[in-house]
Amino acid sequence: EWYYDSVAKRIYVWLPNGTAPSPTDAIEYSSAYYGLEAWEQDNITVNDLDFRYQQIAGIRLTRSDNIIIERNDFYGCRHGIKGSGTDSWNNAGVEIRCQNVQIKNNTAQYTIRTGIYYTNLEASTISNNLLNNIGIYNGVGQTGSSDLGYYDFGIGIATSGQNYTISTNRIKNSGRAAITPSGNLVSIKNNVTDNTCLNYNDCGAIYAGGPDLTGIATYENNIIRNSYGYFSYKDIGSKGARGIYPDFNNNEIIKNNTIINTVIGIGLTNSKNTKVTGNTIYNSSLYELYMNRKGNPG
Repeated sequence: EWYYDSVAKRIYVWLPNGTAPSPTDAIEYSSAYYGLEAWEQDNITVNDLDFRYQQIAGIRLTRSDNIIIERNDFYGCRHGIKGSGTDSWNNAGVEIRCQNVQIKNNTAQYTIRTGIYYTNLEASTISNNLLNNIGIYNGVGQTGSSDLGYYDFGIGIATSGQNYTISTNRIKNSGRAAITPSGNLVSIKNNVTDNTCLNYNDCGAIYAGGPDLTGIATYENNIIRNSYGYFSYKDIGSKGARGIYPDFNNNEIIKNNTIINTVIGIGLTNSKNTKVTGNTIYNSSLYELYMNRKGNPG
C-alpha cells in the first residue's frame, strides 16, 4: 500500500513484510495507462514483450479482430490484458464482438484486478496461460478510479461472449475466482486452479455469474484444488467457497472434473437444465453437491 502527500511531496509506503522502506529501496512506477493500446485495429500480433506497472492494463484492445497475444509477461498492472467489443450497441442494434482473438502462453503475476479481462468475444481461445497471485491483497487498488468494478477483483480470467474456449490454463492464488465465464456456447476445459477465493467466501474457483437464461456452457476435465474462501469453517453454510459455481445459469454441462479441498464441491444456484456427470469430488468440508433456489424463470 502507498499514499502520496501532495503538500509535503512525500510517498508513504507499507511493505508486505511489515518493515519500513530503507534508503536503498527503489520504487518502480509507470505513469502510462497502457503499455499498448489499439482501437478498431485488426490483424495485430503482440509477442515476447514484458509489461510492468501500467495504471490500467499492459495491453488494451477495443473492437479489434484477428488478434494474437502470446508469450508476453505482465507484472504489477491493474489488468494484464484487457479487451472488449463494445459496452453498447451499434446503429443496427447488433452487439460488436471481437472475432478470432487468441491469447496463449502468456504469464501474469501480481496483477491487482485480473490477469485477463476480455468481453464480447466470439470464435476465440484463451489457452496455456500461467497466472499467479492475482488480486491477493485486499485494498490494493487505485483511489478514485472508475475502472474499479466489484466483480473484477482478484480474478484470473474474466470473459463474456459466445463460441469461445478457455483451456489448459494454470491459475494459482487468486483473491476471488480463477475463471469467470459468461455467454453462450462457452467451453472451459482442462484448466488447473489452486488456492482460489482467498479474500471472499461466496465464490468459486470457476464462477459463472448470471443471469444468462439462454447460455450453454461446458465445464470439462478441469482440476480444482483448495477453494476454501476467507473462512473455511462450516458455519458459513451455503456461502462457502465452491469448486464450480454456476449462479443463475441454465443449460450447462459439468462433467469429468476433479475437485479437491473445498467447502462445497459443485454448487448450483437457480440452475435449470444443468447436467452434472462423472465428476470426482474429494474432501469438501460441507457438501460435495449443493443446489438451492428454484425461482429462476425460463
